[in-house]
Amino acid sequence: MPGLIHWMDDFPLRIAIPFAFWLFCCGACIGSFLNVVVYRLPLGKNLSRPPSSCPSCDQRIRWYDNIPIISWICLKGRCRNCKEPIAIRYLLVEGIVASSFMLLGIAEPITAGSVLPGDYEIQDVNIWMIFLTHLALLTTLLGAGLIWRDHGRVPARLFSTLLVILVVAQLVAPDFYPQLASAGSQRGVTLLAGLVTGLLAGGVLFLLERLLCGKSSISVLASLAIVGMVLGWQLTAAAMVVVAGCYLLLQLAVGRRRPLPVLLFTAAASLLLIVRWQWWLDLLSAAFPA
Repeated sequence: MPGLIHWMDDFPLRIAIPFAFWLFCCGACIGSFLNVVVYRLPLGKNLSRPPSSCPSCDQRIRWYDNIPIISWICLKGRCRNCKEPIAIRYLLVEGIVASSFMLLGIAEPITAGSVLPGDYEIQDVNIWMIFLTHLALLTTLLGAGLIWRDHGRVPARLFSTLLVILVVAQLVAPDFYPQLASAGSQRGVTLLAGLVTGLLAGGVLFLLERLLCGKSSISVLASLAIVGMVLGWQLTAAAMVVVAGCYLLLQLAVGRRRPLPVLLFTAAASLLLIVRWQWWLDLLSAAFPA
């Protein structure tokens, strides 16, 4: 038991609980902005101007009607001005991103990376850069999946912020990778191994999506390549297996007329595997004992 709660010495509950709530609120705000990005970026529109407005009556949305999650619930999913329905997807995206922020915060910085391979300290830059990069990865994958669903093409600009964060993490965090490519390998080797694995995984998912839906996007390859560089080849390979299995079953169930974005499955699988990283390693150790 002491080994499980050693993090409480540096991050006591009186700080951890408000911090987790703060992460949830930040995630809700990022989710709200992601809704704007998903709508405007493929159309080439400015992401900050003009301010948000109702798509039905074009009335500018007041600040108190633009509070993530809360405003949608208070307005009962309808525009205050014209009473037209506001898609529930806005609420779902805000809630999913908010929950992901809080869940990753608990799994990584709050508990000093207790779910990750290796040892981390709350005070170290490594765990915070891992946390920030994972947040950016999951948010970008979610946005890419939604844009693919709406437009069928994902702008390359969507990945720019994530790539900048990854570069910064590589420069400032000496132990960025929870799991190196192999024992004693360097970060450069891990980065390259992850990139190659991501491209291979992206190719598999690209072909699977095209086979089941009749279409796919080069963004699947780009996204999985970035997943590989962020998570390493081990978790990327696991994500490919999980995504391929779940996607195959669900897409066959709903039929070809309702194509499901494989990138949404990738975002969900990446989150699941990150927060259960050590469990996955234990499972592999049990299945393939040394």
